[in-house]
Amino acid sequence: MVLISVTVITLAYRGPVQRYVAKIQNATADALSPLQKDVSSALSPVGNIISGSIHYRQALQDNQELRDEIAKLKAEHLSDANLAQRLQELSALENIPFVGSLQTITAQVVDIGPSNFESTMTLDQGSHSGVAVGMPVVSNDGLVGRVISTSAFTSSVLLINDPTSNIAVEINHPINTLPTTTSTTTASSSTTTTISSPNQTTTTTTPLPTTSLAPPTLAIASGEGNGHDLVLSLVPNGVEIKQNDIVTTATLQGGIFPAGIPIGLVSNDSQKAAALQQSITVRPLANLNSIDYVSVIEWLPPT
Repeated sequence: MVLISVTVITLAYRGPVQRYVAKIQNATADALSPLQKDVSSALSPVGNIISGSIHYRQALQDNQELRDEIAKLKAEHLSDANLAQRLQELSALENIPFVGSLQTITAQVVDIGPSNFESTMTLDQGSHSGVAVGMPVVSNDGLVGRVISTSAFTSSVLLINDPTSNIAVEINHPINTLPTTTSTTTASSSTTTTISSPNQTTTTTTPLPTTSLAPPTLAIASGEGNGHDLVLSLVPNGVEIKQNDIVTTATLQGGIFPAGIPIGLVSNDSQKAAALQQSITVRPLANLNSIDYVSVIEWLPPT
């Protein structure tokens, strides 16, 4: 077919036989037309496959770009959420109620290294900033631990859930009491209900309960390792302990922490008749596994 086409094209440019060439060209075109159709039909699926392959690769590329964009948006969202959480933590550290007038050093947590044998964290502030061994470390929620070592620009903190941590604590018991009834009452201490009828009017005064604290119970809070609640010991049977009673550092002379720092809430209490003391667990208020900023209290135990 190629040879015939070349011959025809060659003849087309030989002037004297031009009219014959036209006839031959037409005849050749008619003869080759079916063959051209067959070749075109045969090659059409190949073209479709190639085109489909190109479109498929383009679709894969578009899908990958879409996935990348979604991942980027998710990362930006998480970054914004993380930033908001950090700002919230920093703002809360500006005014911690249980610290009182004690001075603090704000530090960022650069590493948390809990294991089955040790629960510690590393801060980005050290002796150069005034951090010293023995200083308490708190979050806005409560006690985190105490400084056990320092370098010029970092410090290591032993967390309260470490198995070697033992803290003298007080279990505070909120109780409801009724105010003493007197001839004079106020809106804050009572409610008055008046019932009228055709024959008589009756006025009833009901005192409202108020909340106070019973004398605290002393105990020792010990760490049980990462992911476990603290365990209280030395609480005799017969002492009423309720779930969600608040546990704070104890007011003891020579204590390793200032008094009144919240530690946690009673999460479980069980008394056994044959046992001399109760089995009590306390859930820490501070999130020891996920915390970005803490305050180091510039306070040292008395020597």
